[in-house]
Amino acid sequence: MSITHSASQAIEHQQEIASLPFVQNRAVGETAQTLRDELLYHRATQTYLWALPLLNTLGMQRGSEKAFGEGYDILPIWKKRLDAQTLVTTPNSDVIYAMSYVDLGQDGPLVFEAAPMLQGILLDFWQRPIPVDGGKYAGDFGFFGPDQGQGGKFLLLPPGYDDEVPEGYFVCRSGTNNVFMFFRAFYADANNLQPPVDLLESTKIYPLKGAAKPMQFPDASDVPAANFWSVTLYEAENASGLANGQPFPSLGSRDHPVQNADGSTDLELGPEASPGKEKNWLAHRTGQRVLHHSAALRADRGGAHEDLEARRRRQSLKVDIPPVNTDS
Repeated sequence: MSITHSASQAIEHQQEIASLPFVQNRAVGETAQTLRDELLYHRATQTYLWALPLLNTLGMQRGSEKAFGEGYDILPIWKKRLDAQTLVTTPNSDVIYAMSYVDLGQDGPLVFEAAPMLQGILLDFWQRPIPVDGGKYAGDFGFFGPDQGQGGKFLLLPPGYDDEVPEGYFVCRSGTNNVFMFFRAFYADANNLQPPVDLLESTKIYPLKGAAKPMQFPDASDVPAANFWSVTLYEAENASGLANGQPFPSLGSRDHPVQNADGSTDLELGPEASPGKEKNWLAHRTGQRVLHHSAALRADRGGAHEDLEARRRRQSLKVDIPPVNTDS
């Protein structure tokens, strides 16, 4: 049984913690500070893991608003079937999607008019389904929601809202001011996606009080994702990260290697770097058996684009990375 380098480091660290000196069974001086630092690290790690649902929603919101703008009146629709390049968690290609992010703290209570047959879910920013007054439903609209697929008006209320609630609405009380609205529309014919798109474009979202902005339905299909690429070297014997004498056994766009005039990037894999290519170099010994795994998010949807996965196990001294936008 082999233990990877990173696992060995973790075991050594825990042994160091367990072997810290105590004075009369008490942690004092440097021992006390080391334990405080260790505790702070674990609390920070757990806090980040605890906040992952929120971070995920915020990431999608910021990406959407950067591409399409922000506001209750903007509902991006994927007007084509999703492909493998779409950065959406657990999607499928058999429905047409739309997603919106609204702020009840900024705009106050919002009315959402769902057309018959429209499906979806209303989530707060912790990705918790928003309960509907009455206690029977939470989050869903459509067949599994209070409208039972017949459509209707949903009233989204911010946390702590205690004003009078008008009649005629399915009342949804959010735990956060920000709300993630997730829509689905089914198609009968994969060659004719206009009916589900039309259904989604019949959606209306507007303030309970005050003037409403006209709805906008930008097409989210074929919009470039935030782009990056990365190449990682592994030990051939155990697939752990390659101990090559460099700080990390990987190199990617976020390391800002030197780019060519056309925006592409040449990476060098070998025992030493060519002059001026040190920032583009991953080290390994001549004749050393290594695996290298390359991953990339495509910079565009058209034209030739190198398949980095095809290079996964090939021993190459040069990896050509096509032009990508490294701003994110």
